[in-house]
Amino acid sequence: MIPVRRARGYVPRSVAVDYEGPAVLAVGGQQKNTFCLLRNREAILSQHIGDLDTAEVLEYFGRAVRHFEELFETKPEIVAHDLHPGYLSTQWAKSLEGVRLVGVQHHHAHVVSVMAEFGLEGPVIGVAYDGTGYGADGTVWGGEILVADRREFRRAAHLRPVRLPGGEGAIRRPARTALSHLIDAFGPEQGVAKARGLMPYLTDGEARVVARQVERGINSPMCSSMGRLFDAVAAMLGATAEATYEGQPAMELESMAHGAGDTLPSASLGTGLPYEYGIVDGVIDTRGVVRGVVDDLERGVDRGETAERFHERVARFTVDACKRLHEDGAPSDVALCGGVMQNARLAGRLLVLLEEAGLKAHVHREVPPNDGGMSLGQAVVAAARRI
Repeated sequence: MIPVRRARGYVPRSVAVDYEGPAVLAVGGQQKNTFCLLRNREAILSQHIGDLDTAEVLEYFGRAVRHFEELFETKPEIVAHDLHPGYLSTQWAKSLEGVRLVGVQHHHAHVVSVMAEFGLEGPVIGVAYDGTGYGADGTVWGGEILVADRREFRRAAHLRPVRLPGGEGAIRRPARTALSHLIDAFGPEQGVAKARGLMPYLTDGEARVVARQVERGINSPMCSSMGRLFDAVAAMLGATAEATYEGQPAMELESMAHGAGDTLPSASLGTGLPYEYGIVDGVIDTRGVVRGVVDDLERGVDRGETAERFHERVARFTVDACKRLHEDGAPSDVALCGGVMQNARLAGRLLVLLEEAGLKAHVHREVPPNDGGMSLGQAVVAAARRI
C-alpha cells in the first residue's frame, strides 16, 4: 500500500530519524505542499496544505508552520527549500531572517525521503520519476536515476530531454507533449503528420504553432520528465484531450493497461517487445519506444495491449539502467519515488523486476511518493549538511 496523502491518523505521527542537532524546518514544494519539522530524532510532517498558488493558501501555510512550532515547542535554526526560485515556498523561506537556508534539489529530496523512512544512510540508487522538478542545471527534470546519499547526489541516468511546448500549458494539453515526442522520434514533417493522424482534435493550426515552438525553442524548455512521457503516450492512445486535474492522462493510460497483460504471451512482455531503447552515457533514449507505440496503433493492435507494453518497457529500461549502475559499483539498494510511483502497475513491475535482478527496492509506506512527501527528504538533507 502506497499513501497518496497523509491525512487524519497519519498527522502528526512522526518518522524516526537518527539526528541530533539544531531544529530544521523544510518548507516542501509548490504542489501538494507539506512542511516538515526535524528535531529530537524525529521528523514531523504537516497535514496536506495543497498547491501554493494563491495568497490565501500561502497565508494558511505560514499559520500552520507557526502552529507546529508552538505545538512542538521548536524554533528552527535551519530552513530547507526547493531550488526552484519561482516556488512560493522557496520565496517564503528566503523571506525569513536569522536562519540558515539550505537549497535542496527536488529529486534528491524525493530519494532521501525514501532513505529516511527506511533508515538508509546511503548511498542508494534513486529512481525519481515525476512530472517536473527544477534541475541542478536549470532545466526541467523528471525522469531521473540518481546515485545519492543524505548529503549529495550524482545524476547517473535520465530520460532523453525533449521540448515542453508552452511549458505548463503542455501539461493541460497533453497532445502538445505528444507532438513534441513525435517530432523528436520521427522528425518535424513526419512527426506532425503522425500527430494529426493519431489525435484528430489537434488542428492544423495548433500543430503548426507547436511544431514551430519546438523547432525554435520558443517557450519550450528542455524536459526529461517521465510524467510527461506518460502524458504523451496517453494522448496518442486516445486519452483526454484536455487534462482537468493533475495526472489525468497518465491515470487513464494506466487504466487502459489493467488486465491486458493477463492475456499477452510472456515474450510480448519481455525481450520480445518491439519497443527499442538505448542507454548511452546515462541518457535513456525513448525515441524507439515512441515509434513502437505508433507502429502498434497503425497496425491496429489493441490499445490496452499497447498501454501494457509501454508500462512494461518503462519498467524494463529502468531496471536495465539500475543494473548497469550496480555493475559499475553503485549500491544494490534502490529507492523508488516521485509521483509516477503512484502508478500501481509500474511500481509493481519494478518491485518484481528489481528483485529478479538482485537489487533491493524500497518504496514509500508512511509518506507519499509525490511532492507531499518531499519535505521529509529536504529536512534530512539539510540536517546532513549542517556541518
